[in-house]
Parts: sequence; C-alpha cells; structure tokens
Amino acid sequence: MEPLRHKEARRTTSLSYNGGMRLPPRWKIVLQTAITILVIVFVVIAFWKPITELAQHELDVHEGYLICAGLAYLGGLSCSCLFWWLSLRSLGQRPDPIKLLWAYFLGHLAKYVPGKALVVLLRTVLVRGPHCRIEVAATTVVYETVVFMAVGAMLAAMVVLIGGPLGEHLNYYHVAMLLAGAVPLMIPPLFNAIMHRLTAPLRKLPDGKHAPFPRLGMKVLTLGVVLQTCCSFMLGVSLAFVILAVRSDVQVWPMLFELVAKLAAATVLGFVIPTPAGLGTREWAIMVLLKDQIGLDYAALVALLFRLTWLVTECLIVAVLFPIQWWHRKKVLREQVAPTVTA
Repeated sequence: MEPLRHKEARRTTSLSYNGGMRLPPRWKIVLQTAITILVIVFVVIAFWKPITELAQHELDVHEGYLICAGLAYLGGLSCSCLFWWLSLRSLGQRPDPIKLLWAYFLGHLAKYVPGKALVVLLRTVLVRGPHCRIEVAATTVVYETVVFMAVGAMLAAMVVLIGGPLGEHLNYYHVAMLLAGAVPLMIPPLFNAIMHRLTAPLRKLPDGKHAPFPRLGMKVLTLGVVLQTCCSFMLGVSLAFVILAVRSDVQVWPMLFELVAKLAAATVLGFVIPTPAGLGTREWAIMVLLKDQIGLDYAALVALLFRLTWLVTECLIVAVLFPIQWWHRKKVLREQVAPTVTA
C-alpha cells in the first residue's frame, strides 16, 4: 500500500504545485507586449522573404491545391498538439483545452524568432495554471519536439533503407547522421536525466526542497511515435499538394513515402541549423531534394510556396483562436469573481 500512497501523493503534488518566479502585473504586461511585438515583427519578415522571391517568378498556381496543402498541414499540427495534451495528462496535469490550443499554435509562430527558445517559453507560460505545473509543461513541450525530430529521422532512414538512397543528398551516410543526432534524445531515461537537471530551478519549493520531477515513460514514447508519424505523413501530403499546385502533371502519390522522407530530413536540418523556423536552410534542402523529380526551377518555386502556405495557415489558425481564447478567458475570470461577490 505504501507505493500506492506515494504515487497518489506525487500525483496530488503535480496538480497543486505551480512553481516558478511570479512577475508583478505591470511587468507581466510589459513582457507580454514585448513578446507579441517580437513575434509579429519576425512573422512579417518571414512573409516578406518568400513573397519577394516568388514575385520574380511567373506563377501559374492552382489555389485549390494550396488550400488542401494548408488543411493537410493543420491535420499534421493537430496530431502533434494532441500528443502534447496527452503527454501532460499522462503526467497528472489537467490543462485547460482552450489554453492549450492557444499556447500550442501561438507558440508555433514564435519559431520565427531567432533562437527557437521562445517557442518553449511561450507555450510553457501560456498553458501553465492551477492544474498544470510549469516544469511539467516545459518538459512536455521539449519532448514533443524531440520525438517529432526523431520520428522524422527514422522515417527518412526507413525509406532510404527500403528503397535505396534518394539521390546524392539523402543516402545512408546522411540518415545515419540524422539517426545519431535525433533518436537517442527521445529515449525516456536519457531525456529524463537531462530535463531533471534543466528544470531544477522551476521545481524549487519555498522550503528549499524540490518538487518531484515528472518522469516520462515508454507509454508516452509509444504514443508520441504513433502521433508524430501521423503528423509527418500529413506534412508529406501537404508538400505533395504544393507540388501539384505548380505542376499538376507530376504523379506525386506514388512517391509520397519519398516526399515524407525528404521533408523529414529537410525539417531536421532546418531545426539543427540555427535559423528562424529553418528559414533558408529548409527551403534549400527541399529544393535540393526535389530537383531530380520536378526540376531545379520548380523545386525552388515549391520550396518558397511551401513555406508561404504553412505560414499563412499558421496565421489563420491563430486569428481564429484569438477571439475564442479571449472569450474563454473572460468567462473563466467571471466564474472566479462570482463566488467572491456572492460571499
């Protein structure tokens, strides 16, 4: 019975404790405003780059395929968001669903700010609450990204091992490097050991002790591999629709697995090389990996249009969620104030 009581006590602690430094309301507003302006500036820059380069091409684009590409991208992101939510739930957290959606998709726009750390910070701060500890939120945010990268590397390796090298830029050597760099980090014992140290300041209690660290297990890993595989395939479908938008004569569906592998490799490369959201790096990788199938000029066009389609989709999602989360936050505040007024 003692282990069960210990487990329940640990679970209760995970729901009640929410450590971390609290800012005064005035500084909180200043920080939120600064982050918002920062994200908007870099999103505008992210728009400007592909639009100016696309203006140099004579475009004959089928808009319907681009809409399908955006919907496929949304489907892929939904798989990753679902994994994040289930990861939090598995660790005893009960995040507000609306707050979680807002944190995930707004945080996704923060990837355009150099350094990529703002994604973790924004999602963690936005989703934290009475039933979601800050260090658990930070741990699961990082793990969602780690599993996504590892799954992408494994998919690329699987396609190359089964079908052979995909040209000179994605062969056995390249997939070996991808696997070595991404896969070990998603193994729970190693990831737990790293995050245990990194989250120590966030877990510090007023009495000097530390709250228990939320340890991820194989169940969460298995769930992550399944959902992030679905995400990777949906992103591959999105790329296929963008190709069809500029070259409807290309038979993209027979080479879907190849597209998934190439996009996964380009995504990992764009993440590893420190440019905002892989800007430049990812486009170059996609162009190089697709040039044998659709030609260099079309490959460059697809890479730019692909980035722009994803960016527009992300902005539309945030625009839709903004009034929803605003209304929801007002509703929660009213419900919190009502009992006080009654008393």
